[in-house]
Amino acid sequence: MSDLPKINKNDIIVSVAKSVGGIVPFAGNLISEILEQGLKPRLTTGMDIWMRGVSKRLENIEKDSSEIIISRLSNNEEFISILIEASQRAMKTHLPERRLILQNIIINSLKEKYTFEDQTLFLTYLDRLSEAHIVILNYLNENCKFIKGEIKKGYESREINELVTPKNSNISYQLQQELSNLVFIDFTTIENKGYPYLSSYGKEFYEYILT
Repeated sequence: MSDLPKINKNDIIVSVAKSVGGIVPFAGNLISEILEQGLKPRLTTGMDIWMRGVSKRLENIEKDSSEIIISRLSNNEEFISILIEASQRAMKTHLPERRLILQNIIINSLKEKYTFEDQTLFLTYLDRLSEAHIVILNYLNENCKFIKGEIKKGYESREINELVTPKNSNISYQLQQELSNLVFIDFTTIENKGYPYLSSYGKEFYEYILT
């Protein structure tokens, strides 16, 4: 694959940021240098690496399925919209785990099981979730298996507290409540002990971002 072209507007963006930094008294020059050295690589090299990673995964799908998909995707407006939305979010984070999730979203957008409305909602939800929320979803997916109302592998909320926020269990409960408000997790009580678990909608969201 030939080298992806650089984005011509990058230098303009950096120049504007540098000018804004220059108006800050005393620290202006320092901020300008930080912006130039930190922002420009993310917009140029970072975008290049990101797009190469996405392209590689698409090529692997095409290779494994023996189906020519890349050429037809150029005319798929829904796919292009998801690609743009995910790419914009990828440039806003330095976390490789979050970028991997965004790559998963792009790849999973090819599956017919997700409508465009579902995907745009999931992207919006993802913006509201921290890495700690994702840790909870991942833990519940791995440990919570319900068979006829019973838990196959036992655990309690305190285990999640220790995993996510060992110094402040209240934060963990707040995170779980936020996931509950999004209808991603539900709660049940067995022998007077509370157990959170992934809802069916939560499983769908989990599969979309993490598989």
